[in-house]
Amino acid sequence: MKDTLLSIKRQLSNLQTKVAYFEDDRSVARELVEYIDNTGPLDDEKTGIFKNLILKMRKGSYTSALATRAITSLVEGAARRYVREIARDFDPKAWYSMFPASVRRLAIESVVRTFEEQYAGGELDWIVDGVNLTSKISKQMKITFTDAEGYDVEETVEVPTKRALCPTCDGKGTTVNPAVDSHGISPEEFAEDPDFEEAYFRGDFDVRCRECGGEKVIDNIDWETLEKTDPELAKQVREHEDRRYQMEQETRNEQRWGY
Repeated sequence: MKDTLLSIKRQLSNLQTKVAYFEDDRSVARELVEYIDNTGPLDDEKTGIFKNLILKMRKGSYTSALATRAITSLVEGAARRYVREIARDFDPKAWYSMFPASVRRLAIESVVRTFEEQYAGGELDWIVDGVNLTSKISKQMKITFTDAEGYDVEETVEVPTKRALCPTCDGKGTTVNPAVDSHGISPEEFAEDPDFEEAYFRGDFDVRCRECGGEKVIDNIDWETLEKTDPELAKQVREHEDRRYQMEQETRNEQRWGY
């Protein structure tokens, strides 16, 4: 029992320390919105909501009130999850005090405003029709594999592919310049330089995504189709991909240790 009470006190202390960092309601709201953007399941939920709102925009039935209702559940769910992740088995009603109605309202307004601004700028078209993730195409690629006699062979082959949202930029086409945040940025650094924080989240340091070249999608090998249509080629391509992965790992290790 004593250990349990000590654990709860530690959790409460951690939560209070986190809350103390924020200066005002807007800071707390901004933290919650950033949490949504950087938490995969929540960001996916937001994308789904945006998709429905885009369709309503195009039908002429969109209203800000409608968007507010849709995003309210997202923000409240994020608030609950945020508190659980910080305080673990903390009081389930703690999110009410950490994220009161005034803060949640600011967060909701921020997400709605972001949606409306990005929709007006055409930045959200990919969610509905800018990217056809179901289309299947093919591409040529050079592969190196070991033949039946044990020799390394290099050939240009054609493999089936399917499109997927770029994992590096999450389908946005841009990322923050690695020179700016590859080392990581702490909340304290943002607190010390509010102008830098504002510029960072405004996208002033964004550059074209290196992986997709700004196209928002990449072509992944369609292994299911390849293995069904040409098992031998699938084996050769897998061998090539394994070799490439091992070489990349070795390069990263050498860079890490300064070789």
